Amino acid sequence: MAYTAETGVAGDANALADRMNLLLLNGQMSTALRTRIVDAVNAVAIPGGTATQAQISAALLNRAKLASFMTLASAEYLAQR
Repeated sequence: MAYTAETGVAGDANALADRMNLLLLNGQMSTALRTRIVDAVNAVAIPGGTATQAQISAALLNRAKLASFMTLASAEYLAQR
């Protein structure tokens, strides 16, 4: 998985959760799972100030991977498959 589209929205935890919901759960994500994903993604800080583009890109990629992992490891995804 390249995560290109996901890193494109990873600056917005809500948009990233919406993307996971659409792609992996067919729009059936529970409010509880969505809240957990948004909270976890927001805990991954996007560096500011003097941060390099590489540092910002790495943080966005980490956010995208975290959201994907949490969705794929959820009971909602596993039960759906």
